[in-house]
Amino acid sequence: MRKECVICKGVIEAQKAPDGKIFWSDGHNAEPVADGRCCGACNNSVVIPARLGNVKFRHFKELFNA
Repeated sequence: MRKECVICKGVIEAQKAPDGKIFWSDGHNAEPVADGRCCGACNNSVVIPARLGNVKFRHFKELFNA
């Protein structure tokens, strides 16, 4: 079954161990960008930076009681 990234609509590729066996095929959690699963490329370039931005923003708010 083809799994589709909720962000780019590309194919979610299965992750494989060095011996070639699939150990995960469900992609990554796309929160906070979208509901659902995303591919590795979108996880690295969109989702993780968004999460880090949220952490920095919360830290800034705590520092300045904004």
